[in-house]
Amino acid sequence: MKEIYTETIQLENQLTMYEILSLHDYNQTVDGDFYFITEHGVVGPRNLPKIVSTFLTLDETSGLKVVVEGCDVNQIFTDIKKCIQEGAAEKGAVV
Repeated sequence: MKEIYTETIQLENQLTMYEILSLHDYNQTVDGDFYFITEHGVVGPRNLPKIVSTFLTLDETSGLKVVVEGCDVNQIFTDIKKCIQEGAAEKGAVV
């Protein structure tokens, strides 16, 4: 049975291209759909140019509302947070 789940993530840093591409790639494999609501509007990860331009204009104080639709919404949301956190871990390793 399909469900809809929404939660707001508080960004700690601006998303990197690595994180954005991870979200785009994950969207290609997930059995469900998700999109983000920002102060600039609604953006889905399938539209790569739009998601890149939207996320690169967000700063670290921005809230990011995530809407997930599918059968296993908790797992999809966990995977989305993992895509973002892995990028944050990589930023820390580079410095």
